[in-house]
Amino acid sequence: MVAVDRVRLVRRIEHYFHPEINHDEMRRIAPGVMQSTTRFQTEAVRDHLLQRGFRPENIVRYCYRPFDVRWLYWEPETKLLDEKRAEYYPHVYAGNLWLSAGQRNRKEDFYQPQFTTLLADHHIVESNVGMFPLYLRSDRERASLFDHGSNVEPRPNLSTETASYLSRLGMTEHGLFYHTLAVLHAPIYRTENAGALRQDWPRVPLPGTVELLRASATLGRQVAALLDTERPVPGVTSGKLRPELQAIGVITRVGGGALNPAAGDLAVTASWGHAGKGGMTMPGKGRVDQGAYTPDERAAIGSGASVLGLNDEQVIACLGATTSNIYLNDTAYWRNVPASVWGYTIGGY
Repeated sequence: MVAVDRVRLVRRIEHYFHPEINHDEMRRIAPGVMQSTTRFQTEAVRDHLLQRGFRPENIVRYCYRPFDVRWLYWEPETKLLDEKRAEYYPHVYAGNLWLSAGQRNRKEDFYQPQFTTLLADHHIVESNVGMFPLYLRSDRERASLFDHGSNVEPRPNLSTETASYLSRLGMTEHGLFYHTLAVLHAPIYRTENAGALRQDWPRVPLPGTVELLRASATLGRQVAALLDTERPVPGVTSGKLRPELQAIGVITRVGGGALNPAAGDLAVTASWGHAGKGGMTMPGKGRVDQGAYTPDERAAIGSGASVLGLNDEQVIACLGATTSNIYLNDTAYWRNVPASVWGYTIGGY
């Protein structure tokens, strides 16, 4: 039901809905989808869906993990899609914004929220997180994930007290949403509230002035842009890249020269994973060569520091004192991946 490649997913689903492919043949093509459980009777489900037919419009973008957006076939009937979350999907539509949060996290840690505009996995950053939208549709609008024809405006997902707070400051719900995202991504917030965050939902402090709220919301918009793989970010993923970013994570051939993807130069063979039980892929150590920045890399970082209003030492403190080359195989590697970049995580996986 999920794939990185849309064409591959469509081909899979077309096989499932093909009337000339019987159950036994389907079991050979895709064993997993034809394994019955107490809640999922495969042949009865398939017989029902074969009569109704494939719905190509139900293939949608799906945020599986941070920076890992895939394609999902959303099946609103039966248990083909294990949990279709009927209470969730009507609120996912163009223009709505979402962030994730959990009441408790594993390992007694706090996992900063993922931002998305898409359907999200129930385990997007941690087991059993909640997804919090900027807007909610009313009950009478809950027709379908793909029904965008309603003229009724969604309502802001705010408490009465919060709406009153925003009204006093003359700010919108967007400002509060991005302020929340900025606060929950701030390292000092996680440090100062570590004890409380291990026990319950994160609490978000509200600035006392409109100036502070606007400044925080501006930072939150930057965080959202960097977390959203669906939209380009000028200077980061589009246009002229910032100087320090041009030198980070450069795909490079051992010994110099051009890489040829058609010849397998980008194949991932450096033991980053291996087959586990039940078809699971288990992580491997791969190959990482750690060392110092080159003079050119330090110069690039320094030129970017001034644009950010920082000095060289402050930027190095953020990036890490050392850097690494991260190998895909014996031929290709990502050059100059700073320690803090390589070690950065969102979520508990």
